[in-house]
Amino acid sequence: MKPVDRIIQKFGGLSKMAKALGHEYPTTVQGWRDRGTIPAKHIPTLIEVAAAHGIELSYADFFDAQAAE
Repeated sequence: MKPVDRIIQKFGGLSKMAKALGHEYPTTVQGWRDRGTIPAKHIPTLIEVAAAHGIELSYADFFDAQAAE
């Protein structure tokens, strides 16, 4: 599973992640999933939003540990 998919899953799905980020529609999050990556500029915001919603998320979650092996 790609990091973007795991992160979306932690939020409870596309719509829930988009809503947590303040987006009315999930198209931005869907675009990240379709491209297979979340732009680096959004990582700090996602970590902050996750913490505010009681979701454990760290910088490590944005990287594929298997790719580093």
